[in-house]
Amino acid sequence: MSTPNQVATKMEYIQKLFLGVQDYMRSQPEMEVEDLITTLDAETPEFRSIAYESASFGLGLFDFSKGTKLIEWEKLYKRSGKVHYFHLDIGLGWAFAKTKRIPEIG
Repeated sequence: MSTPNQVATKMEYIQKLFLGVQDYMRSQPEMEVEDLITTLDAETPEFRSIAYESASFGLGLFDFSKGTKLIEWEKLYKRSGKVHYFHLDIGLGWAFAKTKRIPEIG
């Protein structure tokens, strides 16, 4: 069983990881999705899906800044969705919330 201090330490790491992925993506605006995946996969397995959630959020924001099509986000989903679908969906949900967009269905 984890102690409150261990839980706090992990929560702090998760927050730093999420924001760190965002900072990394902003510093590499021309990065290809394949290169991003290589970086995300370098994260420890315990927290890797959080890195993917953050990347999904970042790519969603990037795509929405250019229009309504999720071009870069779909590249990530097609490549990593089988393993990280849950967190990719959450990250995209954050992007919809941040941009106040309503998802189009169908």
